[in-house]
Amino acid sequence: MKKEKQPRAVELGRRLRGWRMENGVGLRHLADILGVSERSVAGWELGEFYPGFDALSRLADGMGVSVDWLMGRCSCWKTADQVLREQHRSSQ
Repeated sequence: MKKEKQPRAVELGRRLRGWRMENGVGLRHLADILGVSERSVAGWELGEFYPGFDALSRLADGMGVSVDWLMGRCSCWKTADQVLREQHRSSQ
């Protein structure tokens, strides 16, 4: 019996693949940056399994997005630091 994919894992995979395609980052390159196997990144993209907390944090940091966006918990991809910097620049 095939294991059912979890919605959050599928959403993470969709966002990860979309970001990778949009930014021209290859599967192997991203895996090398994160210090994981290509199979891990491919599995995340396919929603087969979910990265652990450390890998999820490194992934979001490496992509320059928030963990919440990557997990599908919000629609704003920016990190809190990015938002604060933009607010600071616009108030000057």
